[in-house]
Amino acid sequence: MKPLLLVSDSISASSGLARITRDLAIRIHEHLGDVYRLGTAGYGGTGSRRFPWPDYRLNIVDNWLLPELPQIAADFSGDEELTIMFIWDLSRLGWFADPRQCPNAHIRQWLETTKLRKWVYHALDAEGPFGKLSTRLAEIYKGFNRVLDYSDFSCCITGNTEHLPHGIDTSVFKPQDRKESKHKFCELGFHELKDNDFLVGIVATNQARKDWALGIQACRILLERGLDVKVWCHTDTLERFWSLPNLIADYRLQGRVVITTAHFTDEQMAQFYSACDVTLGIGLGEGFGYPIFESLACGTPCVHGAYGGAEKHLPPSMKVFPLRSTSGVTAFRYEGLYCCKRPVYDAEEWAERAIECSKVYARPIRPALPLGLDWNNLWPRWEAWLRKDSPKTITLDTVRELNYDHHRRMTIDHEKGGQAAAVQIKSKDDDSYRALLSNVPHGGKILELGSAWGGQWNALREWSDDLTGIDLYEPAVTKSRAEGKNIYLGFVEKIPFPDESFDLVCSRHVMEHVSDIQIALTEIKRVLKPGGIVAAVTPHRFPDYEPAHIQQLRIDEWVKEYGKSGFEIVSFDIREYECVEAHVIARKPG
Repeated sequence: MKPLLLVSDSISASSGLARITRDLAIRIHEHLGDVYRLGTAGYGGTGSRRFPWPDYRLNIVDNWLLPELPQIAADFSGDEELTIMFIWDLSRLGWFADPRQCPNAHIRQWLETTKLRKWVYHALDAEGPFGKLSTRLAEIYKGFNRVLDYSDFSCCITGNTEHLPHGIDTSVFKPQDRKESKHKFCELGFHELKDNDFLVGIVATNQARKDWALGIQACRILLERGLDVKVWCHTDTLERFWSLPNLIADYRLQGRVVITTAHFTDEQMAQFYSACDVTLGIGLGEGFGYPIFESLACGTPCVHGAYGGAEKHLPPSMKVFPLRSTSGVTAFRYEGLYCCKRPVYDAEEWAERAIECSKVYARPIRPALPLGLDWNNLWPRWEAWLRKDSPKTITLDTVRELNYDHHRRMTIDHEKGGQAAAVQIKSKDDDSYRALLSNVPHGGKILELGSAWGGQWNALREWSDDLTGIDLYEPAVTKSRAEGKNIYLGFVEKIPFPDESFDLVCSRHVMEHVSDIQIALTEIKRVLKPGGIVAAVTPHRFPDYEPAHIQQLRIDEWVKEYGKSGFEIVSFDIREYECVEAHVIARKPG
């Protein structure tokens, strides 16, 4: 087992970074004990003995330097090579990424002489000039062996290809009775709150990019439109970048606002979110935005700006776009040391969205969280990413479990869509196959991967009648064989046929499900005759929230994988049928 030390805010603290680190650590400990020996280190909390792994407390943080880190690393890993994964902003990590920039001689010597692998999981909530990282951040970025971004928004700025959001625990953050939840506010002292009041929640720290003035002004506009508005503000401090008491007075909302700064449990926060008719995500760009998605998980819509890492997870009804001039120029400004691009909004539009959302997501209260942000669905993607650095891959049992669940959900969706929708989808699938194989020679023996019920075999018979298929979903294989189809139970990673058996191996929306791309391609190459063709379609959408899609690669990355396996690339392009697809054709030499 390789030592892996997660460094961030203390997992016993209440910050968002603490929660990310704690959620990941718990799951790594539970599911990846065969790969990693886990430790955590962080500042800002009291520490806790309840975690079943070494948890170190950082007592000193000096301008983001961590003088105690070398001692912690030595205690945790000894002479073994250590992977340190920071879950922090890049702006804090220049000293770690490039030891030459470290002003502390002791830390610098440790960085230069210790076997370290440097990983970072980082948030970007804004672009720099020209839509890229500012120069200072770009230099820090280069100093890590492995980088994982929070979002596709971030990847567009950094040029990285790997991104994963973090999840929400839906066993805690779930809808609760709104009336009962409002009564909990009365127990906090918000005695002015009535059952029929329009309760707006704003959960945000008191910092520059959290536009408290925008949120409070939107609440004032709601009041002027005739709603009996009450406001819950939850923050870390009343006075810092903003004076919240002064804002409330300036917008004449005295007696209508309760401000909380205390630490609440997740269960309490879930109840408070459930009490609200709408929440306002006032960040002028978010890396992720916990309060936004906690609110959605509790069935309460959240209005947020169409900028940053959160907006792609939100439906159009909850998004507000920045102001535009009459000539069509979008309003932005730049702020801070790293020249961060920030949008400018109209509070009137936020108020309008709040009213619309509260109607759409009125009773019965139901979760509005995207399924891909539920930890239950998201974790398999994290596990696959973490195992990529290990010689071990995600197990075939896990692949089977993910895909059985995928089949069940697809079946339910198709039943809901009805026969007409099913016919339309099949027609697009057939067209996709025909486009993929349009330049592939006819005849010979064909192996289809992921055949299931043989739904595309009529299209494939236009190329050859000698068809064979495999699939890991036993109910589909059993039914297909009963219908006389030559379909067998099997994994792409263990194709159950002799070497050089087929002239063509083809698949649609299968290769993204495999546990290890190179193992799968090696098997495909093995069963192909010399000069044989592999032709595959994979989804080309980002972000992709399907848990069974273990491999989420762009088309250029797929091409590299085929090349790495010794295939000669014949063609590749992007097309749109049922969804945007990557089409790749390659040839086995010989």
